[in-house]
Amino acid sequence: MKEVLQLQPYVSKWRAQGIAVFLVTQEEGPTAAFLEKARLSLPVLVDSHGEVAAAYGVAGIPHTVWIDKAGLIRHTSVGWNEQKLKEFDALAAALGK
Repeated sequence: MKEVLQLQPYVSKWRAQGIAVFLVTQEEGPTAAFLEKARLSLPVLVDSHGEVAAAYGVAGIPHTVWIDKAGLIRHTSVGWNEQKLKEFDALAAALGK
């Protein structure tokens, strides 16, 4: 949870770089509670039938997909830790250009 709490400043920075960040979940209720507890402000897409997950080949959760301005997948990642923030920050800088 500590790493997730560190995410919000990055999300704000990435938005300023033109990077859209959002969550995809299968259940709205638990996700809303998690976002409130973690103090994260992110838009959420509810994928109750798993269509989005299937389209992006989600094999584990959390699963991160980075898509460029042309709609091409540039990076995928499964799992979460503090190192991911540094990796994602570098990706945002590259994709935001």
